[in-house]
Amino acid sequence: MAVLAGWSTSSGISQYETESEVNCTVSLVNPVTIPFEVSVTTALMSELTLNIYDISGRHASDVASGSFPPGEHTFYVDGLNSGIYFIRVNDGFSFSSYRTVVVN
Repeated sequence: MAVLAGWSTSSGISQYETESEVNCTVSLVNPVTIPFEVSVTTALMSELTLNIYDISGRHASDVASGSFPPGEHTFYVDGLNSGIYFIRVNDGFSFSSYRTVVVN
């Protein structure tokens, strides 16, 4: 897993960092072609945001933002050029970054 400089995958909220209490996992294959799917699974009701940044850290796309019930949620991404991107997922408790390569 790649993490952007200055970003941490830890929330700093110890009561929510165990796997049994909060589970936000992302399913993604590499490399991807446009359009592609990102699946996020949450164990709790979550204020979920999913954003994409290019290799230089510039914001490239807002994919999802809102309140989501527990379960699997699939989002479709389109409109990106070939390159390396970071997908940032925030579930309201913590956030993670995933690197993906887009080839057209």
